[in-house]
Amino acid sequence: MRPSAMQLALLCLGASALVPPTQRRPPTALRAKAEAFVTENAPDLLKEIVMKRTSLGEDARRNNARTGGSVKLEHVTLDKIDGNGLAFTCSVKRRAGGFGGGFSTEDETTTANWGDLLECGWEADQCEVDPDGATAQRRLMQVACSLGLNGDAARLLSTEFPGGLGDAGALPDNLWLNNIPASKEARSHLGDAVCDAVVQAILEDAPTLQVTVKPPELDPEMDTYRIGTLLELARHLAFRVIEGTGRKVRICVQAPMGEGIFSGLPLSLNGVRKLLEMMDWGSQGAELQQKKFIRFGAVGSEWVDADDEVFVVLAPQSIVGNSIVPLLQEMVEAAKGRPVILINGRMGDVQSSAGVMSYRGRADRLDFVDEFRECFHFSLVVPPGRTFFPILGAVCRPFLDCPYALYRRLELCTEENRIFANSVERAAAAKSGDLVEKYEPVGCYGEMPTAKEQKLAYREAAKADLAAGRVVRA
Repeated sequence: MRPSAMQLALLCLGASALVPPTQRRPPTALRAKAEAFVTENAPDLLKEIVMKRTSLGEDARRNNARTGGSVKLEHVTLDKIDGNGLAFTCSVKRRAGGFGGGFSTEDETTTANWGDLLECGWEADQCEVDPDGATAQRRLMQVACSLGLNGDAARLLSTEFPGGLGDAGALPDNLWLNNIPASKEARSHLGDAVCDAVVQAILEDAPTLQVTVKPPELDPEMDTYRIGTLLELARHLAFRVIEGTGRKVRICVQAPMGEGIFSGLPLSLNGVRKLLEMMDWGSQGAELQQKKFIRFGAVGSEWVDADDEVFVVLAPQSIVGNSIVPLLQEMVEAAKGRPVILINGRMGDVQSSAGVMSYRGRADRLDFVDEFRECFHFSLVVPPGRTFFPILGAVCRPFLDCPYALYRRLELCTEENRIFANSVERAAAAKSGDLVEKYEPVGCYGEMPTAKEQKLAYREAAKADLAAGRVVRA
């Protein structure tokens, strides 16, 4: 949503004095609902946490190793989520009197701290005393991914998680990204999602960030690439960063690299800098540019001024014979901790006969690229080794430190066995609402899911549909 004229005027007059609002904490009743939600929707996850991350589970594993199943975990209830970790009440069945004895069931309590759950060595004073619902949701999803319970992590991504990520953890219906250009609603959703993730990451003081957003019209590897969509995103992001953080933004597009006849620029960026300056920014945008809240530049240390507070670099990439990495390194060093955000960067090495970007210095380049933390990711899943269509699903990471959610794309028709004669009839059914496109989460992963993991998750989802007698069009 574009900020109002009044908001922009206030920002122009005194943005440096703005202080980001403190994050709201959910009331006790809302936290209790979250604990009940996790208990009901992820029972296997809670049992796995107790068995592998608590002292009760360690004792149970030790006794079972000696006596062959003398301790059984019947049920786990999540009692509390706080900054220290999780608290559980467990229904434990224990064998009495050795191998020949009977079993008795008792309720036992145990806890697990976030340092052990996330295997990051956190101390208690490093955690929030009272984490909000979205933070608790993200941490639980991370724990589920680390334990290999990708399906449980996907269920926790539900928009119904009390006080959680809400709509940010889901993809809306009827995106129809196979239409070029995409609908205004689809572009608006992706633009708002990118801006929300970037603003939150900036407020968390993350210095180097990366955004990957690749619907067909933002993927330079496809013939449907539209530079206008990238410029729309840059304009929207600049307004939202100013509105959400009160910081000045410099939007950068790399200049031609090389010397003489060997200078060049990626085809997808040819003329982008000029288009960026000539595009319609509106009266508010023109005022912000006049007040130097929005400025333009290229990649390199010479484009870093003391007044700049956030740097947005559009689609930086290396070309044959020249690497973009040294220029970005100089820029990050000159920024001195101020946020540098890459939009759809491709910083991999490009081999050439001149030996540039070969083995020499490769480790240093890779280490620098790894410093950029991905605060947002959206890409489509398509059949491997084929064209970019049909769209099978998508991978989305809505915020920094969230797992990567794998979605499958479904088409639900009001008439289960209806067959469309042609694309025109199919489009008419979609427009009338008889055909609905949905994205359903089927797994969450700590890293970008591999093709093998995607295939396995889709296969398991199809088996679940068959067992439930559900008819879908994938």
